[in-house]
Amino acid sequence: MVTDAPWRNMEPNDYPMLSSWWEGHGWPPVPAVVLPKLFVIYDNTAAGGLYMSNCGCGVAMMEWLVTDPKAKPLAAAKALRKVIEFLKDCAKRMDYGAILTTCRQPSLARFIEGSGFQKTDTGMIHLLGVF
Repeated sequence: MVTDAPWRNMEPNDYPMLSSWWEGHGWPPVPAVVLPKLFVIYDNTAAGGLYMSNCGCGVAMMEWLVTDPKAKPLAAAKALRKVIEFLKDCAKRMDYGAILTTCRQPSLARFIEGSGFQKTDTGMIHLLGVF
C-alpha cells in the first residue's frame, strides 16, 4: 500500500474523479471492474495502474495512465512522471524484468518513451470484453 503523501492507493470513491479525467481527455472511462489492484493516484493530479501476472513470464503491464485535464501542464507532467517511476519501481521490487504498456496518443507515447520505454509496435487496435 502506498502510504507516503501525496501518494495514495485508489479507493472506490475515487472512480468518479478518474472517470471525469478520462472523459476530460476525450477517452471513455475505464470500467472499474478491469482496473488493476495496484492503481495509484499522485497528488490528485495523475494516476495509473500495474497488472502483475503469475504466469512466470516476468512481464507486468502498466495501463490506464491519466492526468487531471484541469491541471496545469507542468504539474500534470511531473505527477505522471512520478506515477510511471513508482510503477516501474514496484515492478522491479516484485522481480518483474519488463513492463509492457500501450497507448494511442503520440504525445503520451513520447512521454512514456522519455521514461525509458521503447516503442515496439504501432497501429494497434485494442479490444476489451467486460462480462
